[in-house]
Amino acid sequence: MLKLGILLIGLSSFRQQWPVLMLVGLLSMALAVQMIVSPMSGMDRLVVLLFSIPLFSHAFTSAISLLKLRGIALRPVDILLPVITMLLGAGVIGSVLSEGRPFSILLAAVLYADGMIRLVPAIVSRYPAWHLNVVRSTVELALATLLAANWPLSGDYATASAVAILIGIAGWGLMQFSFLLRTHQDEAALLLMPIFGKRGWYDHAPVLADCKSKPEAPLGPMTLYVWMPSLESATALRVPIINRYLMAKDRTGNVSVGHVALELPSGLYISHYRDLETSHWPDSLLTAVGSRPENQLPGLFRSSYGEEQALWGRAHRDIHFYNFSLRRLHAFWVGYKQDSTYNIVNRNCSTLVAAALDASLEGTLSSSNPWRRLLGLFLTPDFWQAAFIRNRAESTTWTPGLILDYGEPLARVLNRRRKTLPV
Repeated sequence: MLKLGILLIGLSSFRQQWPVLMLVGLLSMALAVQMIVSPMSGMDRLVVLLFSIPLFSHAFTSAISLLKLRGIALRPVDILLPVITMLLGAGVIGSVLSEGRPFSILLAAVLYADGMIRLVPAIVSRYPAWHLNVVRSTVELALATLLAANWPLSGDYATASAVAILIGIAGWGLMQFSFLLRTHQDEAALLLMPIFGKRGWYDHAPVLADCKSKPEAPLGPMTLYVWMPSLESATALRVPIINRYLMAKDRTGNVSVGHVALELPSGLYISHYRDLETSHWPDSLLTAVGSRPENQLPGLFRSSYGEEQALWGRAHRDIHFYNFSLRRLHAFWVGYKQDSTYNIVNRNCSTLVAAALDASLEGTLSSSNPWRRLLGLFLTPDFWQAAFIRNRAESTTWTPGLILDYGEPLARVLNRRRKTLPV
C-alpha cells in the first residue's frame, strides 16, 4: 500500500523525506525486536490494540462505501476486504482479552490463504523472480502452522510476536525504500527501483532527460477498455470467480481470457494480444500458464479500438482517467513495443496496461506536503482496494478482472483533481 501511495505522490515530493522514512523504519524494527525478546507488557498490549485501529477503520469505511452502491452488482473484492479486516481487528482485541488465541487462529488462516495464493502460481508459472514468492510463501505457511498449533509460541506471546513480525517487516521495507529514495536519479521513474521491478513489468519505465519541464496538457481523458472473459455459447461453464478473474470455458473447449487496452485522446492506442493467425492455445491450460521460452507466443499490437471492437464487440467497461502524464506514457510505450512477444502469464494485455497505467500516473498527486497527502490516501477506501488488488496481482499476474477492480477505484481516487500535475 505504501508503494502505491508514494508512486502516485511521486519522487519529487518524497525526495527530501527519506530521513523520516529511515527513522520510522528503524523505530519500527526496534519496537518489533523489543516485543519479541521481552515478556508481554502493558506497552506491548497497547501496540497490539493500536494495530487493530487501521483494520477497523478500513472495514468501517468500506462498509460505508458499500451502502452507497445502489443498483450496482457487488464484486467478490467488495465483500472480501471489509470482512477480512473486521475479523482481524476483532481477533486482535480478543487476543488481548483471552491470551492471544483468536488472533493467532485468524492470522494463521490468512497466512495459509495468502501463502497458497502465492505459492501455486509461482511453482506452476515460473515467472521471473518466482523463487522469491516461493520463499515468502514457505515462511508464511510455516508461521501459520506454528500459530495454529499454538507451539512453540502460545498465548499473549504468540499475539505479540505475530504483530511484531508484521511491524518489523514493514520497518525493514521502509528502511530499504528510504535508501533507494536517497540515491535514485531524478530522471528515472520510481518504477525502475528494484522493489517494483521483480517481475520485469517495468523494464520500460521512462527515463526523462528533461524531467522538470512543464508537461503537455492532455486534450481529453485516457480511456481504459475492459473486455471480461465471456462466451456467448449456451454450453459455457459458469464459475463466477474463475470467470471473472481467470477465464471462461465451455464444454467444447473454447476458452476466453478477456482483454484490456488503453486509448489516448491523441489517437495513441495501447493493446497487446497474441497473433491469432500464427499461434494457438496449448491443449492444456497448465501448459499455457508458464513463463518458459516454449510458452512464448507471437504477439501483435492492434492500432485502434474500432479494430478490436470488430473482433471482441464493445468493451464491457470503459474507465476514464483525467489526471496522467502523457510524456511518461509515451516514453513507456516506445520502449515496450520494440518486442511483440506474448506470454499469457507475464507479458499479456493486462500486464502491459497495468504497467502503462502506473507509468502514466506516477507523481499525479504530487504535493508540497506529501505526508498529509499520503494520510488522505490511507483514509480512502478506494485506495485500500486498489492497493490490495495490486498486491494480489504482483503475487500472481494481472488479468482483465483484476485490471477492472484496480482501475475503477484508482480512477475515483485520481479524478477528484482533474488537472495534470508536473511529471
